[in-house]
Amino acid sequence: MGALTFTLLGVDVIAPDAAVVFGKWELTREKGHPWGLLTLTRRKISGQWVIVNDHTSNAEK
Repeated sequence: MGALTFTLLGVDVIAPDAAVVFGKWELTREKGHPWGLLTLTRRKISGQWVIVNDHTSNAEK
């Protein structure tokens, strides 16, 4: 199926219990090389950082 990798591009802490994470994902495989960008909104709930929103785009190399 391929190898999926993530690259962290940045983190903006917007409150003590909230952050926005920006990154890039890539899938290396025999046919095609899809990749895209992602934005995750994370919140600290009951002492754990959880993803509360995920927006992911995709493209093909």
